[in-house]
Amino acid sequence: MSLFLKLLALTLAQSVASEGTDDWCYSSQAKVLNCSGPEAWPGYCQTGEQSPINIITKQIKLNYSLVDFKFSGYDLKQETFIKNNGYTIKMPLPDSAKISGGGLSGTYKGVESHLHWSDSVDKGSEHTIDGKAFAMEMHVIHMKEKFANLSMALASSDRDAFAVLGFLIEASNQKHEGFQIILDALDKVSYKNGNTSTKPLSLEELLPDVKNRKKYFRYMGSLTTPDCDVKVIWTVFKTTIGLHKDQILQFSKKLFYNEKIQSTPSPSSSPIKDFPIIDNFRPVQELKNRIVYHNGVEGLLPHTWPKFLAPLLTYLLAILLY
Repeated sequence: MSLFLKLLALTLAQSVASEGTDDWCYSSQAKVLNCSGPEAWPGYCQTGEQSPINIITKQIKLNYSLVDFKFSGYDLKQETFIKNNGYTIKMPLPDSAKISGGGLSGTYKGVESHLHWSDSVDKGSEHTIDGKAFAMEMHVIHMKEKFANLSMALASSDRDAFAVLGFLIEASNQKHEGFQIILDALDKVSYKNGNTSTKPLSLEELLPDVKNRKKYFRYMGSLTTPDCDVKVIWTVFKTTIGLHKDQILQFSKKLFYNEKIQSTPSPSSSPIKDFPIIDNFRPVQELKNRIVYHNGVEGLLPHTWPKFLAPLLTYLLAILLY
């Protein structure tokens, strides 16, 4: 990686979470560390319109303004900087990674992507659909193109300063080649503040094909880590990313909340333990009076079809009997 790209990566690597306080933690950490779990997170975290949420497909509403997204720079293949920040692994995105369309008010440029997971394939995602959790969730964070940096976006009064794309991940029988490039680098970022660069990789190689990014859910919410700023227009895609079970479980096995332990305990003392990063997801928040939208019947889950199918069959039967 060139010196310029290294400096760019280090600059962009300032996570959205790091702009707030650093004395918070997930419930899995609070059990063993002296830190504030989700129920006591600071900032805006205890206010309304928070994320993530449980998407109830029987209550979502169709919005014809939710057109296809336009993705720019997602196919740029380069070494990717990754860092264990003690909560997750994060990967900065270059400004050239941009999105528009999708019902957004303008163009948004890339900030970072990061992941949420557990130590099983039955939970790990932040968003759920009809109460169903997924094994992992990937967030691709963008901010309005007009902002020169992350601090400006957070300090703005724009309700939609950030556009976050959420991709649900579930277990598959096949190995995901793109994610394997990230997994191959995890040993170098096992502990907090560990960082390295991967082999050349593009964002496109991690996501579903563009044709499978057409159907999605949309709602207004917040960042899911402190200070939980209520400045996010959320998009959760219907099509999931498939990773092999063994790939999913590597995140909880190879990554730790703590910095690398240097000292060796004496024979009489208790062994020093590493704390694996597991369950690094925020519990779902109340939707309250917010509305979740979708952009087409094809985007609905199978169990929602009957309410549309029954009237259609009745109509067709009437025509045949006429």
